[in-house]
Amino acid sequence: MIAVAGLLNYTELLKFVHKVVPGGYWSGTGIISALEEKKISIHVTQTAIKLVRDGDVLSVCPANIDAVKAVCSDKVVPPTILATLRENLEKAVGTALKEGNTVSSTDQVPWMNKEPVNKVFKPKVSLTMPVGTLPPLEFDENTGQVKVCSLEEMTGKPVVKLRDATRLYQAVQGTGKTSRYFLVAGNEDIRIAARYAVGQLSIRVVGAVSQFKAELVGAGFCAGDNSSYMSVHLGISDDITAMKALGAVLFGTGLVFRTQNPELKVLKHGS
Repeated sequence: MIAVAGLLNYTELLKFVHKVVPGGYWSGTGIISALEEKKISIHVTQTAIKLVRDGDVLSVCPANIDAVKAVCSDKVVPPTILATLRENLEKAVGTALKEGNTVSSTDQVPWMNKEPVNKVFKPKVSLTMPVGTLPPLEFDENTGQVKVCSLEEMTGKPVVKLRDATRLYQAVQGTGKTSRYFLVAGNEDIRIAARYAVGQLSIRVVGAVSQFKAELVGAGFCAGDNSSYMSVHLGISDDITAMKALGAVLFGTGLVFRTQNPELKVLKHGS
């Protein structure tokens, strides 16, 4: 069991993570297991959640203890605060995993095998792309999260170009006429889609690929037939490995996504 010290106990921490990061590999026990694997502990203070190993602070998630306690006690928390807590937590976990090299999956994802580095990992958000380069994502006014396509919409609606996708799990075109991917991550500059069947996980990205080429290559992406997209294709033996690989690639880019984390079971159903 992961060591939890300070102003939260283990049960409260699990509940907090489940509430703040719903669904996907990085939900609840997934995020805890990834940190636990290399003995990263949690220390909660009045103003932050610190990820620590062997006395060294790997990363810090800014979080007011009152807001954290409110989430744990099922109080109503404004969507904007939840979104901020989620973004801060994801950044902190991404930093700890990159600094501590804690995710084990497949050597086909380059950044997962690098030795720990001393510099602080800083997610990059583009401030230079022209407004309107990609259509804006659709957000739910009640939850503050990106709208999600139903299973029926995933398989029943016509595919669109990946650059035009605005909802999580929206079906998009691959390279071939019958190739179908689903949106798994996106922000103002980047859209990422994936498809999965036992044996292979394929991920492609469009948008500002030239601007973020170094980050994308570092996460395992390779240039496609033209400069408009990049992709990565991974041999996968089982669902657990696929969950880890997808999370590793997305976190490995160092980009901040506006979409909530995808669930493999939904992606598998559509594919």
